[in-house]
Amino acid sequence: MREIYRHNRHFFPKDGAIMYVLKKCAERDEIEHEMIRLSLIVQEKARKVKEHFDPTAQNGLPDQGTV
Repeated sequence: MREIYRHNRHFFPKDGAIMYVLKKCAERDEIEHEMIRLSLIVQEKARKVKEHFDPTAQNGLPDQGTV
């Protein structure tokens, strides 16, 4: 999981934390895909909450050019 994070750091929040708990053993590709998918969902939900309280806030997601 650390290696997946290291290679895909730009998908994960810079000022927060996401904890993953694996319930079963899976292939690296499956874990990597799921970690990125969940990270993007969490960031999108956080952006919506932040905009609700501060409509002028930036979204905090990576620029499209960096993905």
